[in-house]
Amino acid sequence: MIAADSTAVDKAVASLLANDGVLAGLLPDGVWWTTAPAGKTRFVVLGQVDHAQTYTLGNGVAWERFVYQIEAVTLGASGELAGQAAARIHVLLQGSTLTASGYHPSMVVQQLERLRPPVAIDDQTDTRWHHAGGQYEILITPLPNTGA
Repeated sequence: MIAADSTAVDKAVASLLANDGVLAGLLPDGVWWTTAPAGKTRFVVLGQVDHAQTYTLGNGVAWERFVYQIEAVTLGASGELAGQAAARIHVLLQGSTLTASGYHPSMVVQQLERLRPPVAIDDQTDTRWHHAGGQYEILITPLPNTGA
């Protein structure tokens, strides 16, 4: 049997964020997994924090639960831009219907926790990195297994 590929959900989340014009205007350096390449100063980072599958007897996976940490990251004196971008991320995700290849549309997309960690300051250069975002839970059901 061919099962749904969980990376399709990863791609759907990244694509939703990367293809939003408003978010791209705030954070033009893109959407990256875990960390952005050197030289980027306004971007989104995301990573999977948790994943679980719930099974039903004889029917396989009933649904999958994903938790992603998604943060706007900006370089500068103020964290205002990071806050604005985090608000846009929230608008895009909270209560949305996510579609991923091999899955029914999502049942739930919701913020579990708001994140606003302390500013990271480089003592030698006074460079200030601001982070704002949240952890988002996605519950989604794979399509029935097909094939041999």
